[in-house]
Amino acid sequence: MKPEYFTENIWISGKRTGLRLEKDYWVSRKQICALERTAMGQLCSELDQLRETESRASSVRVFALLYFREAAKMAARKKNKGQEFIAPGLNRVLREYSKIG
Repeated sequence: MKPEYFTENIWISGKRTGLRLEKDYWVSRKQICALERTAMGQLCSELDQLRETESRASSVRVFALLYFREAAKMAARKKNKGQEFIAPGLNRVLREYSKIG
């Protein structure tokens, strides 16, 4: 099955640019922004400052993976304590991302 790609225009650090991602990554990014109560442009601007790769799309993919991996770890810990799921928080995941940048 071939992935579906979509291009959206977003503002990153005050500049308008196009970002081409698979549909699932757009959905993931929207979920992360909703959970963290942040704008997509703000999230992408923060990622852009930390990335060391040429590809913005790759940085978004890696960040989404790290975010939901951290969420899964937290969910496992919370489940063992009988607590509800809490979003991992952008700062925590951005620190992880900056280590691999």
